[in-house]
Amino acid sequence: MGSVLAMMLLLCGTATADQPDPPPTEEPGDAPTEDPASPVPPTADEPGVEPSAEPVEDPATEPALPPSEEPVDRSFSGTLERAKMVYSEGGHTEAVELLTRLTERIEAGEEVHADDVAATYIYLGEIQYKTGDTSMAWDSFKTLLERDPTRQISPYYHPTDVIGWFEMVRRQVMQEAGPTVPPPPETIERMPAWGYAPFGIPQFRQGRPGRAAFYGTSQAVLGGASIGSWLYLEGLNQGDPETQTEEEFNAMINTRRLFVQWPATFGFYAAWLASHLEARERWSAEQGPDLKVGLMPSPEGATVLVGGSF
Repeated sequence: MGSVLAMMLLLCGTATADQPDPPPTEEPGDAPTEDPASPVPPTADEPGVEPSAEPVEDPATEPALPPSEEPVDRSFSGTLERAKMVYSEGGHTEAVELLTRLTERIEAGEEVHADDVAATYIYLGEIQYKTGDTSMAWDSFKTLLERDPTRQISPYYHPTDVIGWFEMVRRQVMQEAGPTVPPPPETIERMPAWGYAPFGIPQFRQGRPGRAAFYGTSQAVLGGASIGSWLYLEGLNQGDPETQTEEEFNAMINTRRLFVQWPATFGFYAAWLASHLEARERWSAEQGPDLKVGLMPSPEGATVLVGGSF
């Protein structure tokens, strides 16, 4: 019985020893106590302590996001300029892909400036030629020249061998197309012979009897005066030595020739010329312009054709 009691007392003592001590209670107004076992981090102000080289990140500050890529210009001219830049940097494959997409947009009917269309096919053909695909380069140049036969390649931006290949394609296209001579301009007949006739005949033929009578009468009077004066002066060549001296006779002949025959003759031809010019002006107005100009494409550029009556 005594041994049993001793064992029970021993077990109670062991359980009491295993329980943790209760935390100390702090009275109001007491300063907080520090645990001497907890380490205190050193500060940069303490002597012998060097500041850390690594900046301390503020957990409240969010990390900066990477800058977003610039927007890509999807317009035709923007894509074309990008293809040129990629080509200049050596990206032949990517440049061909970009230019091929542009040709698809052209064939789909997109409205594109003629210079951008030409640059698209020229650069595409140039890259294809330089990469050894001459057949595809031929097709690219041919497509452009069928659309624009007079297009030229600038030697300042493209190599001479590419220009030579381009000109070979041009000659082939021109041969296949045949001579593209425009239809001859409409020819205008020259003024008929009656337009040069005297005595108002041109005006009669044009259905203007009033003008015809004016010119006809004027020329008849002046022509008659000219011929009559000439016949009269020819009949006086012998003279009458009893009534006139030779000097007086020559002075009279020269006076009548100067003031009668010559003015009548000049007046006759002036009236004739005026009748012709007036009739020609009327006839030209009825016929329309007598000059026409045509343009024929050629491998050297273009040839101007001029036609009409002169």
